[in-house]
Amino acid sequence: MAVAHSSWLKRSTIAFMGSLSFGEILVILVVVLVVFGPRRLPDLSRRIGAWLAKAREATSYVAQAIDSGYEEVIEPIKELKGEYDGLKGDVTRAVASFGKAGDTTTPTSGTADPQPAADSSDGATDPADQ
Repeated sequence: MAVAHSSWLKRSTIAFMGSLSFGEILVILVVVLVVFGPRRLPDLSRRIGAWLAKAREATSYVAQAIDSGYEEVIEPIKELKGEYDGLKGDVTRAVASFGKAGDTTTPTSGTADPQPAADSSDGATDPADQ
């Protein structure tokens, strides 16, 4: 019996959390009509409509507050990212120009290994070679 109760509880929870079908809505409306009567039904509908309007207004206000707070937080982050990207480009260009300035080889076409630059013709030797 506990198993049947457990499975019934799961089904009712799942049905409650899901959307309502046409039949379920119809049953709810009939129960409301019987409980409150046809004379009080229009007043009840107006009250429910007013409550729903207030709920929509409140959720709209909260969503707007969250959006404005998000923009206040994200704007400095965007500025920092822009500065970072600029500095990254500066460093990349500096490293590339440093590599070009320190490069003593001349590229040759068709070979993967760079060839050393031509020696001067004065016959002097490099002290690092000795």
